Parts: sequence; C-alpha cells; structure tokens
Amino acid sequence: MKRFVTDLRGISAVTMFLFGLLLLGQGLFGTTEEDLAKTGGIALNLWTGAALLVVGLVFAVAAARSTRGSRQQ
Repeated sequence: MKRFVTDLRGISAVTMFLFGLLLLGQGLFGTTEEDLAKTGGIALNLWTGAALLVVGLVFAVAAARSTRGSRQQ
C-alpha cells in the first residue's frame, strides 16, 4: 500500500476518482434545465465524471500492477 501511495499513478488515480465521484454526483443530482441548455442538452458533468472514474480506475490498476511487479523481484 505504501508504494501505491508514493507512486504518481496511485496519487493520480485517487485524485481523478474523487473528482469523478464529485462530478458524477453533480451530474446526477445537480443538473438543471439551464445547465442542459448551456451545453446543448448534454449532461456534461455526468459524462465527465464517468470518464474520470474510468481513467482513475485504469491508473489504479496500472499502479497496483507496477507495485506488485516490483515486490516479486
């Protein structure tokens, strides 16, 4: 766990995942008709939050695989 936190991919994963959760929540519960009108009918916070969650998970897997490989050597 310590190597995961000190690895840049681990820090990026946690940061992106948390921002993704915030944006996803805002997109699900805080989007108004005015917001949708500004973005052409697209729930931008929702889609951006979902994308950040996916990127955060990819970074977390990459960091976990990297730390696991260094322990085996």
